[in-house]
Amino acid sequence: MRKFFVLSILLFYLQTKAQTKKPYWSAGVNPLGIIEVIPAVGPCFSYHLSPSFEFWSEASYLFGGPDRIEDWKRLSGFRIIMQARYYPGKRKTFFIAPEFRLKHYTYNSTASFLNTTISDTLNNYPFHGSQWLTGGALVFGN
Repeated sequence: MRKFFVLSILLFYLQTKAQTKKPYWSAGVNPLGIIEVIPAVGPCFSYHLSPSFEFWSEASYLFGGPDRIEDWKRLSGFRIIMQARYYPGKRKTFFIAPEFRLKHYTYNSTASFLNTTISDTLNNYPFHGSQWLTGGALVFGN
């Protein structure tokens, strides 16, 4: 329990080097990831090249939460998010970032399958599903 507490404090640590000229690393967590439709828990890392530019990434473990998606059971997977953030202006609090996301998860479920060619139906057939998702966005943040 003590190791978990120390790790939590280290991941919530906020660096106050916002105006430094030399490059530095930061680490943290996404506190809102646990309340997403597919909950995510994992560390975030950023590398500040200058006060105006940083690379940010998150690597999270995905798992099934209390609100299931349809009849999905034993959901697990991972998510990777990468951003190149640009901070315009003098205060350097607002950023613009292109973002890339990669997500993979697997789950168990049951469904009905219909083959219209031979008029055959499987009702409540158990199967193992797997999905790979990629995406991108232009993100504005503070």
